[in-house]
Amino acid sequence: MPREEYSITADDEIHATFYLGDRLRNRDLRFQDSDFYSSAESDFQTAVDKKTAHARIAALNLWCKKYLSDADSGKLKVAVRKRRERWRRGDEQKTITISAKAHRVLTQISKRDNVTFSQAMENYLGKALNSGRGTSKRRSER
Repeated sequence: MPREEYSITADDEIHATFYLGDRLRNRDLRFQDSDFYSSAESDFQTAVDKKTAHARIAALNLWCKKYLSDADSGKLKVAVRKRRERWRRGDEQKTITISAKAHRVLTQISKRDNVTFSQAMENYLGKALNSGRGTSKRRSER
């Protein structure tokens, strides 16, 4: 039995609007051609400019059916769920971007010590902060 198609709800509206608007601005959605892209941008703006939440949600759901592929619709669903979860957690957790090298090091430490990334960072960075030794500047900058 096929899975039911994702529909934006009142709780998801702000998250979906943010995600889709960002994807359109960055041209991260795959459309057939640039004319179709212009039409999608225009129709999206019309949808989010609706006066009532009910009208916006209905217009956004129609927009998604018209313009999003199944893959993009799945990405929207995941992004909305993750964004909603981050909002719910508030100050408990933060999202950061690190270099690929830092990720490899953090992965090695967390596997070796059998801890999460957060636990590894809290442990090692906490010790470095409390030791009062040096700075985090690169050696070539000294």
